[in-house]
Amino acid sequence: MTLTDVGLVLPTQTRPLRGLGFEAMHDSIFVAKAQRLDQRVSQRIWLFRRPGGAMGWLKKTREDAASLQFSELTAPALGDESWAAQGLIQVGGGQAITHAFRLGNTVHTLSMYGDVTPPSEAGALAAAQAALAKARKG
Repeated sequence: MTLTDVGLVLPTQTRPLRGLGFEAMHDSIFVAKAQRLDQRVSQRIWLFRRPGGAMGWLKKTREDAASLQFSELTAPALGDESWAAQGLIQVGGGQAITHAFRLGNTVHTLSMYGDVTPPSEAGALAAAQAALAKARKG
């Protein structure tokens, strides 16, 4: 059974990806251990048939962030290519810092956010670097 079959992902959400060779995606949300903090890290991994599809999708995610008024951040390069930005999330309006990178035929997006506790650049980068290290282990 797929995410589309159970209604978690609508066909209209994945249709634009099909031309890029989209195969699958995986979502995870990690919550801060301290109860007084409301920070979260959301990770999404997109799998494509070929690196070219992943390149196209990484470009689209960067364009989408810019269209949502996210400001680019200067950050170390991650994976084969990457970008980082900060802005307000659409739902709830909390601050978010997003790092996205391509590794081969995958695109990884990691967003650290909180409604009350703003994310730190160092924390968001550490989460992205940990995801990269895990992805490289395979």
